[in-house]
Amino acid sequence: MKNRFKYILQILLLLLGVSSLKAQTTPQIFYKIEYKSDGWFYASMKSSANLNNSSTTTLNKITEMQFTIVAPIGTFAKIKNLTGTLPLQDGVGSSVWGKQSKTNATNEYIYLYALGVPTVQNITANVDVPMFKFQLTTCTGSLRLYRNVADASGPADVQVLNSANSMFMPSIGLAMVNAYKGNYGADANCNPIICNPVICQPLTVVKRVSIK
Repeated sequence: MKNRFKYILQILLLLLGVSSLKAQTTPQIFYKIEYKSDGWFYASMKSSANLNNSSTTTLNKITEMQFTIVAPIGTFAKIKNLTGTLPLQDGVGSSVWGKQSKTNATNEYIYLYALGVPTVQNITANVDVPMFKFQLTTCTGSLRLYRNVADASGPADVQVLNSANSMFMPSIGLAMVNAYKGNYGADANCNPIICNPVICQPLTVVKRVSIK
């Protein structure tokens, strides 16, 4: 009886180990783009699970990533001050980012990617991790994140650009497992609509009325 119980226990532990391995290779990174009142667009990510570096390895090494924004045509040329903000393993919050764009009849597709192979600090589940920020010389309107499934199924997909979002990290499991899972947050609009009791209009055309 004891041997049978031991055998069953070993099988259960083996199954749990396989299940744990599968969990590690499940995509779990989400992207967000937002516009703040300081005039900057901020890109961030969060993980649905803790991702930790051990004392002997750097599992949070990002071997490849792509962050794709769908924007009004002309936005790419207005990007300035692109600044990396990743919390890197050496304690410095920075990284160098590159950018490319492609347009179709209605939108511009801007994809940004980290140059090199940055290693980020331990990531706590469901906590925003800053990636980069940028400004526009003039506001072009609302920016949103590319949707891998919804946009790829229609004319919005730009195959030449390879516009899909992605994130490859060894800590997710195999190095070539895409950890990107989806987006969160709302669209980022540098010219939001505000309303008063009479009318709704863009913030840039609202003028202060002085009372003498």
